[in-house]
Amino acid sequence: MNNRGSKWRKWDLQVQTYLDPNWVWPSGYPSGNDKQDERISRFEKDFIQHCIVNKIEAVAITDHNTGEAVDGLLKASTSTGNKVFILPGVEVISTEGTHILVIFNPSETISNNRWLTWKDTVDHFLTAIFTDNPRFEQKYGRNTPLNSTSSIDQIIKKSEEFSAITIFPHVLSQNTGLFSCDSRTQKRALKLCNILDLACGLQEVKEKTQLVNNKLSGSSFNTNDFAFIRTSDSRKITDVGSKFTFIKAELSFEGLKQIIHEPKARVSIEANPPLYLYPQIVSTKLINTEPYQSKKEQFPPITLSKEMFFSPNLTTIIGPRASGKTLLVELVGFVGNQVSSEKRGEEKPLIDFLHDNFPELEVEISYKVGENEEKTEKRKISEFKDPFYNSPLKIEYWPQGYIERSASSQSQIADYIRERIESKFLVEKEEAIKNLREQLREIREKCSKKLELEIEKQKLVSESKQIEAYFEKLKSKKYKDLVSKIKENREKRQILTNFVQDIENQIELVKNLGGQIDLNRSVESSEITKVFEVDKVLKSEIEAFYKFRNEETDKLVNSSEGLRNKIEGSNVKKELENEEKKLKEGYANYCKTQGVVINQEEYRKQEDRIKLITKSLDAIESQLKEIESERKRYKELSGQLSLERQLFIEENNKLLTKFNESFKTTSVSAIWEEVGSDRTSWLKDQFLESNKELKDRVEKNFKVKSPVREDYIIDIVEELSQLYGEDTVDKIRNALSREGKLDLSLSTGKKENLSWFFEKNETQIIREDLIMRLGEYAGIGRNYIKYGNKILGRDNMSFGERCGTLTELLLFSGDHPLIIDQPEDHLDAKFVADKVVNLVRHRKINRQVIICTHNANIVVLGDSELVTTLSVDNESKVSVLQGPLEDIQVRRTIYDVLEGGATAFKKREQKYGEAIG
Repeated sequence: MNNRGSKWRKWDLQVQTYLDPNWVWPSGYPSGNDKQDERISRFEKDFIQHCIVNKIEAVAITDHNTGEAVDGLLKASTSTGNKVFILPGVEVISTEGTHILVIFNPSETISNNRWLTWKDTVDHFLTAIFTDNPRFEQKYGRNTPLNSTSSIDQIIKKSEEFSAITIFPHVLSQNTGLFSCDSRTQKRALKLCNILDLACGLQEVKEKTQLVNNKLSGSSFNTNDFAFIRTSDSRKITDVGSKFTFIKAELSFEGLKQIIHEPKARVSIEANPPLYLYPQIVSTKLINTEPYQSKKEQFPPITLSKEMFFSPNLTTIIGPRASGKTLLVELVGFVGNQVSSEKRGEEKPLIDFLHDNFPELEVEISYKVGENEEKTEKRKISEFKDPFYNSPLKIEYWPQGYIERSASSQSQIADYIRERIESKFLVEKEEAIKNLREQLREIREKCSKKLELEIEKQKLVSESKQIEAYFEKLKSKKYKDLVSKIKENREKRQILTNFVQDIENQIELVKNLGGQIDLNRSVESSEITKVFEVDKVLKSEIEAFYKFRNEETDKLVNSSEGLRNKIEGSNVKKELENEEKKLKEGYANYCKTQGVVINQEEYRKQEDRIKLITKSLDAIESQLKEIESERKRYKELSGQLSLERQLFIEENNKLLTKFNESFKTTSVSAIWEEVGSDRTSWLKDQFLESNKELKDRVEKNFKVKSPVREDYIIDIVEELSQLYGEDTVDKIRNALSREGKLDLSLSTGKKENLSWFFEKNETQIIREDLIMRLGEYAGIGRNYIKYGNKILGRDNMSFGERCGTLTELLLFSGDHPLIIDQPEDHLDAKFVADKVVNLVRHRKINRQVIICTHNANIVVLGDSELVTTLSVDNESKVSVLQGPLEDIQVRRTIYDVLEGGATAFKKREQKYGEAIG
């Protein structure tokens, strides 16, 4: 049993033998009639050995009108362990002159002892097709019909009765073969035949395939409906396999028939077989199950420890309930860091359950990426909740039921396609748009303070003017004369006051001095004079000293007091005081008439205030200049935002084009639209938010009340959006800037609201705010998914259509391995057979697809390259059977396990004719 599934092998399906009249025997072979048996025996051995050496694994013996050489080659191959698969066949010519190869099923043709040899089988077939004269003559060493009168139609019909495959060799010749017959015969032949033989060099293939396309122009089928092969049409042993075909199939007749069902996926006429360079899982196995064998009744699939393989194309996993199908794909998904979160009845999700009960289990996968060597990745179940685990291979796993649930959610499908359309550049643009909008919002909030600053500036300027008027009044001639006289009067009075104060200070000083002199006297005059009795002159001076000290001090005090009293009572002082009184009265009258308070304290107060006002005005001017600078920066950033938005849209459209190119063979496509409803909603929010944030300032400073009604704003914006479409934002900005006019007709009854935003002088700040807000518009539209002609989320779609949309998205999004557990659940059987199967068949060529299923159509009509069957015996032990679909044991298992298996195979056998009928 081949547990790797269908694989590429070299086949040569048109091999002539020594029975051909143009056969060339190798040198050294025995000659003469008496050596014929020896010659043939040596041929058979050399033929098989040549195929083995040149890795030709299958050949079809197609001598003209005989099958005589087949039996000996079959025997020779058997003697080498069947290393070369021999297909019995024959080449015949129709009445139209068309060569036809007929290849028989070696396991079915000889039965019930009807024919003992392939020579008898071929003779019987030839008798059946050449009805006019069923007898043959020996000519050129082979059986040749006396009269070949069978048509293409009859030959093909009889071939089908013999369960044979028909091949039309040399159909690309412009002068002979199939296309030399009439067009009616052409069409009939192409409908009935299965395989077309190129039998030409590789360099000619492209040109000659185009010739076939031209021949088929206008027909209901094309070259994709046929398996094109290359054959050697050998005339000597060394020619066998010189021109070969790679066929991806088991070495069996059923394997060969795979190229009828999948002419594009199973055949290659290149020098080397196709390489599957996309990421693929090669195999998986469960490690460390031994400690848990005692728990197999609790969880039978714990015995699933055998290494299992996956086809690089389609692997289907089948089996009865609780056999381990879901476990197998769940474990692979686990290594890819994707698991199901769904509970299993009353139990936890599967990996959670294993984590709690079988923590020492370890999952290993082998994988390939490109032409690199196989790598392995292991992950322990105990590491399930490790947040730092990062799988080296991207695996997309859709657990059972996830497609149906996701198909019911528009947002989930939208998120799914967004991930597929996403790009690094797009992410960068979206992030740039987000950052720019945030910067613009911050600038707008700064600029919204402009009104308060201007109002505060007006107040300060007004106060400053009042103070300046105050100081201006201090500059008038009358005031200056008055102040000069007051000052002169004050100076004179101050001089008198100071002089009187000096006299009083002197008097006080003299009095204090006299007191000090008396207080400090230690020698009386009488005592000192007695001492100086002898010196009359000196005694006289001492007596004079004592007399001066006593009399002159008193005289000085009296003289000073007299002077002071005269000054205090002088006319000069009285005149100055009268003048002062009159000047004060004049000053008071001046202040009264000018309406100011003029004194030193007030003057200083006004001086301090004007300094503070000047400083505040400078700060406000600085802030206003900064706001103006920010407004310029806002304009630049707004332009940059518009550019980033345009770049985003352009990149998004490029990605959509690329996306649609990859989905061109499906019913799914993606479109971009700038959603008017989103823009309308955004505009409505801008009007309402601007009004909400600024109306209090307007009402406070201008004593007017906002008339805005939300329903009116909605009506106005909706009318504008319908009227101007994509130009709505620009039209509104122009109207707010007084550079344009809005052509409203339906909303004219909402005059107060319109006037509030577009006309009133008091609401200029709201207009400025709105103009800036609209500069922040960055609507990047929305990507929609179309399924046929319906738009997902907008048009009514059936559940099946939504599931179909998601299924196509899954299959055609990326080239990483895709695992789906029972995609057929809740889907119509016809939808699965007609739609899902075709999607899988188409996509598996360029992507690894692994599907758990109970649906025979997915396995059989999907032409699964590898079928994995799991089963559980009475001892709760899981057994595994893996093999290609064309393997007889696998087919029997499908009959037994899957309901409708026989029907699926029958439908599959009919499919080719229906496809081109």
